[in-house]
Amino acid sequence: MWFELSWALDHSYVDTWKQYANGWRVNWDVEAYQPGVKLTEWNNIARLFPDAATWWRDAGPGGWNDFDSLNIGNGAMDGLTQDERRTAMTLWAMSSAQLYTGNDLTNLDSFGIGLLTNEEVIAVNQAGRPAHPVSTASNQQAWYANNGDGTYTVALVNLGSSAANVTVNWSDIGLNGAATVRDLWTHTDLGTFNTGYTSTSLPSHASRLLKVRASGGSVTANDDDTGIKYTGSWQRSYNRGLGDYLDDVHFTQTNNDYFEYNFNGTGIELITEKDSSQGNVDIYVDNVFKQTVNTYNATRQSQQTVYAISGLSNGSHKLKAVKKSGTYMLLDKLRFSVPSAILVNDTDGAITYSGTWIYNGSCGFGDYQDDVHYTQTNNDYAEYSFNGTGIELVTEKDSSQGNIDIYVDNVFKQTVNTYNATRQAQQTVYRISGLSSGSHTIKAVKKSGTYMLIDQFKVLSNKIQINDTDPGIIHSGAWSLNSNRGFGDYNNDVHFTQTNNDYFQYTFNGTGIELLTEKEAGQGDVDIYVDNVFKTTVSTYNATRLMNQVVYQITGLTPGSHTLKAVKKTGTYMLLDSLRVTP
Repeated sequence: MWFELSWALDHSYVDTWKQYANGWRVNWDVEAYQPGVKLTEWNNIARLFPDAATWWRDAGPGGWNDFDSLNIGNGAMDGLTQDERRTAMTLWAMSSAQLYTGNDLTNLDSFGIGLLTNEEVIAVNQAGRPAHPVSTASNQQAWYANNGDGTYTVALVNLGSSAANVTVNWSDIGLNGAATVRDLWTHTDLGTFNTGYTSTSLPSHASRLLKVRASGGSVTANDDDTGIKYTGSWQRSYNRGLGDYLDDVHFTQTNNDYFEYNFNGTGIELITEKDSSQGNVDIYVDNVFKQTVNTYNATRQSQQTVYAISGLSNGSHKLKAVKKSGTYMLLDKLRFSVPSAILVNDTDGAITYSGTWIYNGSCGFGDYQDDVHYTQTNNDYAEYSFNGTGIELVTEKDSSQGNIDIYVDNVFKQTVNTYNATRQAQQTVYRISGLSSGSHTIKAVKKSGTYMLIDQFKVLSNKIQINDTDPGIIHSGAWSLNSNRGFGDYNNDVHFTQTNNDYFQYTFNGTGIELLTEKEAGQGDVDIYVDNVFKTTVSTYNATRLMNQVVYQITGLTPGSHTLKAVKKTGTYMLLDSLRVTP
């Protein structure tokens, strides 16, 4: 039996509501109940945003925040504009609120049906990770939920009375590095963005619902993240003013209380306070005891990394930390590593094209590296063997394109549709992850439509991509940063020098590393050293510009700390774009 409490409950007694009920109404009825007013009105939707900001931490498996009926299915009945109807569905979805409508189901309009049946939006609701705002200080708000797998659900909302820009900064949501953005309402990949995303001139009362996927780097989960499961007598302490991340911590005083966190990545750090009142914590990863860490210190130290593990396979893992001694155990935040996808252009020699494929360059449509391969013949296919734990197929969508059959390791997976009424470049039409680490093959077969296009593959592996701006890279000499070049660099920037014998070096933990840069007519030779031992001289010259080129790679190093050093020897320029570390 589902037991629901109604209505307009006092948040002060939330622990009682959660003890006895599966759902609880956080406000009055959403209906207007006024002569001359339709079923509801915008003010009754807008007032729920502050409620969502108050109650979001309290929702989870077993009990959910109830916003009342979702009256968005019939424009003539609802009393809301189309933007307001979409914003209501966005709010219910991102808050994991119960989805039930008060409309006459025999009179739903096409727009309402589209709102109520959008599978990607419903998936956000069913994921059960309620979003919360970066800030409610203005009417232009960014809401987010960390999904624990390197993705975020992000909603941009304009609660104001006129059109305005609404921005989410990656640093505000705990994302360190670039990220791809997908519009869930329109099923459109919007591209890769280095520091954040802005919806320009978002109309009054309108919203965007986005899936943000980290392209590499690290993801931070605050101690109040709904993905962290606390067992025992934990409490949240906030506004302490002691330097905690987001100015809050969770704490317990009971030995054997613990927390658990499931994440997708290749490593994780446990970051907390050290203090004289704190003691030992037992750490488990994937249910295997790793070590006991000591969080004692004679004086208070905030945001201390007390445990870190790297080199995990790229996939799902669980961290568990158990209080063993001391007066208190605290959790401030967790930070886990997200590997970067390896970008493979359609021109890569490892891709096998079977049939009557044609290369088309300098298209000017926004394709990766401005080129594609295409065929017009059904049953022609492209095949690519890769080493990793997953892969994405990226192509255009267009009115002239149709269905593609996807096979992985010779097993049929699904038919994907690449049709769209208007052209959309760099769309991820298929993605698979969680494969065993090793060699796999993807095959894409044309089934219908006038054209089938291949733009790029993105290989998912446990490799970590390090941008040229990473503070761990030491640039010695007259290096300069060149940003926003628009040539397809990783994170759209490079470091460069024109002086021979200038060098960079980077110390890393792992078993291998790759040096990625541009090749071009103005560039020359680079000497490579690993652990202070000369390895080889590599040439970065090419008659035409080539981006994201692996010019040096070493594997099979003993696990542990190593240093890569690259020294400019010839050519007008030496460039550094990124490094890719194998844990």
